[in-house]
Amino acid sequence: MNKSLPAFVLRTARALPVMALLLLLASCQFLATNQVNKTHGKPSPVVRLDDNSDAPLWSQTQEILNNRCVVCHACYDAPCQLKLTSIEGIDRGANATPVYDGRRLIAADPTRLFVDAETTEQWRKKGFHPVLNEREQNAETNLQLSLMYQLLVQKREHPLPKQALLPEDLDVSLMRKASCPKIETYQNFKTEHPLMGMPFGLPGLNDSEFKTIEQWIATGGKQPVHAVPTVTVQKQIDFWEQFFNGASMKQQLVNRYLYEHLYLAHLYFSDAADKTQFFTLVRSYTPPGQPIQVIPARRPFDSPYIPRANAQPPLASDEQDFYYRLRAVNSTIVNKTHQPYVLNDKRHAFWQEIFYQPQYKVAKLPSYEVNVASNPFIAFADIPARSRYKFLLEEAQYSIMNFIKGPVCRGQIALDVINDNFWISFINPDSPYLDSLDSFLDENAHLLTFPSNWGNGVHLFAWNELADSSMSFMQKKTEHMDKVINAQSPLTLDIVWDGYQGENDNAALTIMRNFDSATVVKGFAGTEPKTSWLLGYTLLERIHYLLVAGFEVNGNVGHQLVTRLYMEFLRMEGEAAFISLLPKEKQLPVKNTWYVDAGDNVDEHFDVLLKHSVQGKGIPYKSDDVQSELYDLLTAHTHANRYTIEPKDYPGMDVEALMQLHGLVGINVSILPQVSLLRVTGDQGQDYWFTLMNHSAHKNLSHLISEKATRTPEKDELNVLPGIITAYPNGFLSLRSDELDDFYQLVKAVKNEQDYVLLLDRYGVRRTSDKFWSMSDAAHDFFRQDAGIEYGMLDYNRLQNR
Repeated sequence: MNKSLPAFVLRTARALPVMALLLLLASCQFLATNQVNKTHGKPSPVVRLDDNSDAPLWSQTQEILNNRCVVCHACYDAPCQLKLTSIEGIDRGANATPVYDGRRLIAADPTRLFVDAETTEQWRKKGFHPVLNEREQNAETNLQLSLMYQLLVQKREHPLPKQALLPEDLDVSLMRKASCPKIETYQNFKTEHPLMGMPFGLPGLNDSEFKTIEQWIATGGKQPVHAVPTVTVQKQIDFWEQFFNGASMKQQLVNRYLYEHLYLAHLYFSDAADKTQFFTLVRSYTPPGQPIQVIPARRPFDSPYIPRANAQPPLASDEQDFYYRLRAVNSTIVNKTHQPYVLNDKRHAFWQEIFYQPQYKVAKLPSYEVNVASNPFIAFADIPARSRYKFLLEEAQYSIMNFIKGPVCRGQIALDVINDNFWISFINPDSPYLDSLDSFLDENAHLLTFPSNWGNGVHLFAWNELADSSMSFMQKKTEHMDKVINAQSPLTLDIVWDGYQGENDNAALTIMRNFDSATVVKGFAGTEPKTSWLLGYTLLERIHYLLVAGFEVNGNVGHQLVTRLYMEFLRMEGEAAFISLLPKEKQLPVKNTWYVDAGDNVDEHFDVLLKHSVQGKGIPYKSDDVQSELYDLLTAHTHANRYTIEPKDYPGMDVEALMQLHGLVGINVSILPQVSLLRVTGDQGQDYWFTLMNHSAHKNLSHLISEKATRTPEKDELNVLPGIITAYPNGFLSLRSDELDDFYQLVKAVKNEQDYVLLLDRYGVRRTSDKFWSMSDAAHDFFRQDAGIEYGMLDYNRLQNR
């Protein structure tokens, strides 16, 4: 080609083959669709909720869908956005555009089920295509034109090869490019990808399961309409909707605060007979007593005054009232998003005590302008800070779990800013040092800005801006606390919340991060962690408005990068507060073990944080290992559960080998997956379940792009924890109790990938195994009984192919 031609001509010429291919594909799609339309008629949405449907058949179908399909197709990370947790999600169908995209330059339009569209027609306009037949309705056509059915048939016709590992060209990685065929071009997909039938990368359904779903699809893919609440439950709904819609200024402000913190919760009534019926708190155009119409704001603090679609007569946005409503959750509960939160008389009395008994006035409601609404220290300045803090602490696990199980939970760029294992404790909300917090925040709230106020732009000097803001706030805080402390006795361990002498078990928490997912549990779990946080009100609130209320999963790369940067400052602030409880001369040595080769900026910032931290001078230490001693002091002070494996809890099983695995450190641990579920069968046939957590070690967490650059795999540590405490297992292991010692020796001897494969050959239940689904069912059966109200389906999108 003549290189003297203008550049745009060369670019156009090079692009011609691609353009031609796209035109050809579009043409094929058009012709295929046209042919199907001629044969079966044009598509028209089908009413899937129908009381004339076969209720027992749907019940059987739903159980199969939950146990074989929902384990991959749920939440934002459902492949092709196909959510199979409800009939509404099945009817919405699939969309090839991924929700999680850390590279997008322009923020995407949200596609939240039950929020951003109300009808099937609206979802079709948003690019979703059906997986059930929407043309002429008869048994033959329903099966022929159901993408869901055809993919199940494909797995039966092309089962996984009889081999331990999936073929290399069958990509099951989390970040793979999903193939999202449409029924019109399905045959081409099947020819090109014969092994991509459903369930994807897993064994197929058995004959009974297949026939049940086949019958359901053939009869139209319907279910009975959702059950109406019982009289008892409806009374609870009426009571709480009346509470959340109080008319006074104080009630409106408090309820706005409650909504912005509870919108992700699965609310339930402890007085109801069925405690598995959950509700979400939403903002609706319609008042109690009328069908709910959710206001589709992007963030919970965004203005609810959005013009209502198809309103008659049309209303100006500032003329519309809105209402807080309790909307029933009619979807399968999955553990990765399940956050149960009880509403009962005790909760009501507690909220009355902290929000309405204190004497304060609300003369004017805050605006929904982003510079106000995104900053809780400005928007809710009238509510006493101690009241807000007590609200957050009452269910501290939920408060922290919001950023673990909320939309930020998927994605390394958000979670590689926290360590793989750390403990959290909290400042005592009744400490006299909080008495003057309101006046301090009134003067300094402007220093606490949030990335959500910056929009989706990329800020080249974000580090400097955030560092300056953080330092200014910490300096003001230190000056303020110095004045207060001069009038008080030296700080002691009483500065740490004890859960009201152990009555509240939220006083101690553990976070275990597994690359791009994480788990939070009550108590101090596992071996002593490298780092720990001490959180007070302002830090806990900022985490919520950064990673939960203010985080946009549909935001662009600029929003996500700035969020990551901001969280690094918050993490360091929490770590510095913990270190400040140590003797002054031990603080920098401890900090230096946490931050190796972190860079001058990080070191200088952390050192200034320590300089501006309030010092716990009144805590007596008796050993040289002050960090370990502080952990012991905090464990006793907070009455923390330590998740220990006690032999008495496992009759018929020698747990010594298992206990030897706990705390194992070395390269061999780094070769193991992040999370494995282990079933041990005792000598009487009873099954015990454990979670094997691989905590990856790092020199520091300050490299924005490459986490590998800071990894120290020789320091990776294995923890063995009782029960199932993860939503995302990477693999399953199964053995008899008399094989525990052999299992321990094999794990200890792992030196490379081949050694780990040999371990799996002996004790693994791989995703290719014909025993996989029975293992999965056994895990869910145990988890359901053990977790109680916190139970939800596990997620298999992170299963390994080893």
